[in-house]
Amino acid sequence: MRSAALGFWWLLAAVEGQAPIGRHELLEYDVHMETEPMRRYSKVLDDFLPKREGRVLQAFQETYKEWKTVLEVILPSLWNGTEMLQNQQRLWQAFEAHPEARAELQGLSAALARQERHFTPQALAMVISMYPLLNIAPKATTDAGPSGPSACTSSLLLSGGVLHGRSLDYEPRDPMAETTVVIRHRLKDKVQYTCLQPLVYTTALQWFTCVRPKAFSLSVNARARGIHMESNTSFDEFLRRVGSGAYFLGEIAEKAMAATSYEEALALLVSLPVVSSNYFILAGTHGQGAIITRFGNSSAADVWSLKSSTSTSDGQPPWLRVQTNVDHWVPFGETYATHRRQHLVEMLTAEKRRAPASREDFMKAYFVSNAMKGSENRTSPEDTGAILRPTTIATVFLDPSEEEPNISRWFLWNATPKVLPPQSPNSVGLLV
Repeated sequence: MRSAALGFWWLLAAVEGQAPIGRHELLEYDVHMETEPMRRYSKVLDDFLPKREGRVLQAFQETYKEWKTVLEVILPSLWNGTEMLQNQQRLWQAFEAHPEARAELQGLSAALARQERHFTPQALAMVISMYPLLNIAPKATTDAGPSGPSACTSSLLLSGGVLHGRSLDYEPRDPMAETTVVIRHRLKDKVQYTCLQPLVYTTALQWFTCVRPKAFSLSVNARARGIHMESNTSFDEFLRRVGSGAYFLGEIAEKAMAATSYEEALALLVSLPVVSSNYFILAGTHGQGAIITRFGNSSAADVWSLKSSTSTSDGQPPWLRVQTNVDHWVPFGETYATHRRQHLVEMLTAEKRRAPASREDFMKAYFVSNAMKGSENRTSPEDTGAILRPTTIATVFLDPSEEEPNISRWFLWNATPKVLPPQSPNSVGLLV
C-alpha cells in the first residue's frame, strides 16, 4: 500500500477529536479486459481469498447471508420454500441476456466453491442482485431498516478543477470492507481506469468508484424513492426487464469507463436503458461535472450539471453538487436521506461564501462523524447528517485531471465509524 500523506492523518485526527480509526491495507490488482469473463478475476480471487488471516472467505459468507436475510424480509414471496430455487433459476435464465455478467458469476462461484460448495451461480445471482430486487419492493428505501442497506454520499467541488468526493456506504459494512480491493483495468496491457471494488459483487452490479486519468471519474449512488420508480413492480416484470437487455447499473458504468472522454461517458450514462433507478456522479477535467438521475421506467434522465443556474432545494451553489440517496429537487426534511446532503452543503457554504470552498475543507468535511445539530437522535429513517457514519466502508477522493490515481487519498476503514454528537464546525477544525 502506498503510504498516506501525514497531512491526511492530522486532518482526520482534527476532525474526529481523537485518534483516527484504522485503514485496511489497500491491495491492488490488475485485471486484463481481454481475458474471457469467466476467468477475468480468477487470479485476483485466487490471491485474495487466503488474505487477511483467513477471514476473507468468512467475509463473503457473512455478506451474502445478510443480503439473503434482507431479501427474505422485504420480498418473502420470492423465498417461499421450494419456490426459492425456482425463482433463482428463473433469474439465472434472465441473465442469459447478460452473458458477461453470467460468466463472471460462474467464475466467482468456481473460486468460492473451491472452499465452500454452496456458492452456486444461481444463488449468487439472486443475492448479488439485492439492490435492483429491493427497488421492486412495495416500499423501497435505502436508509430505513430493515428495508435495506444505506448507500453513499458523492459530491463534486469546482475549485481549481473538479475534485470528486465519495463515501461508499453499504451493509454489512465490516465484511464488505474486508473484501474491497483496488483494481487496475487493463486493455492491451495499458491501464485504462482504476476502481475501488468490493469483490463480493460482480461487475454488472458493482457500486462503481473509478477514475480514468486525464479524462473523468465516476461514482454510483443508490436511488430508491422518487418519480418514475420501479416500486411495486412484479418479479415477472423484473425478469422481463433483465431479459430485455436493459443494463444493470454496473454494466452502464463499465461502458462509460471504457469511453475516452467526459462527453462520451455522459452520453452513455444518460441514454442506455436501465433495469433499475440510480444516480451516476461524473466529473471531468475541464470544470465539467454532473449528477445523472436514472429512472427505472427508462424514461429520459435528469442531468444536473456543475455551473448550471438550475435552482435547487438546499442552497447548493454552482460550484458544488452533493448527491446522497434522494432526488436533488426534493427539499431538505421532506423525505428520507436529506440530512447528510444538507450537512455537507452547510459546512461547505458557511457564512454564505460566494467563492468555492477549498479542497482541504472539502476533504475535511468527508471525515466528519458528528451528527448535524437537531438530527442527532434521528433513527427512523437513520440519517443523522454524519458523513463518516457506521455504514461507511471507504472514503475516496478522485481527481480526473491527475496523471494517475492518488491511492493515498483512498481510505478503506477497518473498523465501524461511530457517530458523535453535534459540534460547531470551528471546534473540529473545519472552515477556519
